[in-house]
Amino acid sequence: VRETGDGTKWITTDSGLLKFKNGKSRLYSTGDGLISNDLNCIYIDKRDVIFLGAPAGLCRMENGGFTNYTSRHGLFSGGVNFILEDDFNRLWMSGRNGICRVQKKELTAFARGKVRKINAKVYNVKDGLKTTLFQSTGLKSKDGSLWFSAILGLVHFDPAEFDNVVNSNPPPVVIEEFKVDGSTFHVPRNGKGNAVVSLPPGSSRLEFYYTALSFLEPGKIRFKIQLAGYD
Repeated sequence: VRETGDGTKWITTDSGLLKFKNGKSRLYSTGDGLISNDLNCIYIDKRDVIFLGAPAGLCRMENGGFTNYTSRHGLFSGGVNFILEDDFNRLWMSGRNGICRVQKKELTAFARGKVRKINAKVYNVKDGLKTTLFQSTGLKSKDGSLWFSAILGLVHFDPAEFDNVVNSNPPPVVIEEFKVDGSTFHVPRNGKGNAVVSLPPGSSRLEFYYTALSFLEPGKIRFKIQLAGYD
């Protein structure tokens, strides 16, 4: 149960979001734009913007309108079990796949149609967590540090130690090996550094082995492939 500045009570249920005001109640559901009727948690910021965590993702409510965020929009997968805000206008969310951090201004920009995706940072076992399974409890201490409850214990950290720097520069891609019909094929480069390949007649099966050069979380690099002139 949470309360906004006008005295309205907000309650998360497994049937939707329940609102109590002046002795009257209203239940918001997916029919009103809610991401899910099954809600895990609720957080209300100083501007009375409401954030709701659900198995399907995150929901933002402002002035009666809902905006939903899922992994398709840059949020982590696995649902949102608990939400905390740090002293730097960032939301930290725990779920079944670790902890996710996102700046509130990005959520606002998405809600207003200014961006199509959000830049969320996900923390998991590769970042030092003992588990990625979190429960629906947490706490912000007076010193600004955050606590989240996981199935293997508590996770405690100072969000001030995590900056907002996002590496927006894609790492250079290197083709390690190129095969034609199972045989390794030498790839010469022209004077501009581009690969130039002339295949023998009858070539049918091409294989590319590639990687990206980065020392910043190389295990989290993701690739997209496009064939020029085809895709």
